Amino acid sequence: MDKEYYLFLEGKKVVVSKEVYLAYHSELNKEKYQMRRDRLNNCFFFCSYDHDGNFEENLEDLEFDVEKIIETKECLW
Repeated sequence: MDKEYYLFLEGKKVVVSKEVYLAYHSELNKEKYQMRRDRLNNCFFFCSYDHDGNFEENLEDLEFDVEKIIETKECLW
């Protein structure tokens, strides 16, 4: 007895071949694996910083005063 393989497309159950089923789930598993690795290694996408529409302000490093550093370097010249 042959096993039937299904994928859901737009809410409908569609019969597919074993090769299509395995290829689909292989790609899905690769994507999930990469997302797990990114979480474990604390990797973030730039778009994750744009939660409120102020991308540049969210990336700003407040520990350093860039203007002060530039003024100091200009005084040394």
